[in-house]
Amino acid sequence: MLLFFSMSCPFVSVVIPVHNDGDRLRLCLQTLQDQSYSRYEIIVIDNNSSEDIHSICAKFDRVRYGQELKPGNNAARNRGIQLATGEIIAFTDADCIPDRDWISQSVAALQNHPQAGIIGGTIQFFFQRNEPTRVEYADSISYLRQWDYVTQEQYAAGANLFTRRQVLDQVGGFEERLLNLGDKEWGQRVDAAGWQVVFCPSAIVHHPARSTLKALLSKGRRQARASVKLAQLRGELRPQANFLPLGWTFWRAVWSDRNLPTLAQKLAFVWVIHRLKWAIVWELLLTP
Repeated sequence: MLLFFSMSCPFVSVVIPVHNDGDRLRLCLQTLQDQSYSRYEIIVIDNNSSEDIHSICAKFDRVRYGQELKPGNNAARNRGIQLATGEIIAFTDADCIPDRDWISQSVAALQNHPQAGIIGGTIQFFFQRNEPTRVEYADSISYLRQWDYVTQEQYAAGANLFTRRQVLDQVGGFEERLLNLGDKEWGQRVDAAGWQVVFCPSAIVHHPARSTLKALLSKGRRQARASVKLAQLRGELRPQANFLPLGWTFWRAVWSDRNLPTLAQKLAFVWVIHRLKWAIVWELLLTP
């Protein structure tokens, strides 16, 4: 039996930044209304949307609505932290669908790891059809690799992140000068302060894969600009830009990948991955 069930139930504030995307926010909130955990609130921060986000939030009993006019998820998350009343603060995104036990599993992980400053749960991609397109598959293996983030880079993606109020009081909020990678900068700051970053495989949210090449390349460019900005803020060298095609290890992995059974699928996937790589490289070079 999980330790959670034998201990008190701390109050949890779930913070969701949103810029438009009302249809997917509505689905996210419908899922969050039916959590197996009992003591929680949901705080939606409208980050300058043109859609009527307030009316969507008003249909859900547990939801509190807030606004943040400064652009960026990090500013919206910080506004949510200000409004939150919980001793545990959770973060997810408007396009995510948490499992029913998402909160209870994450709270249990925090209680089972007293030195944990971050709990990062599983992020499972879903696709428009049963089988992913080459773009969706490229997105699903390129981004939101939560296990790698937690175990190798000491942070958790903001799509599935739990922390303690005590941690935020100690290290501060998210870096608002970053429009992307704020979860990375903040998580590594938490790690540097001596807190543990823990992976919880049973705390699951589902995330849609990007279905168009335009959306995937846009994601890559945003991440590239943010990586340059993060290096500047830290006084580090700029990320390296390498135009060379991916090497033998990549090709061998593609050749043996059962998710790409035909040669045509393998070649189409390779083309998408290299388009993404070169879009990122160009952005690294062009970002001042």
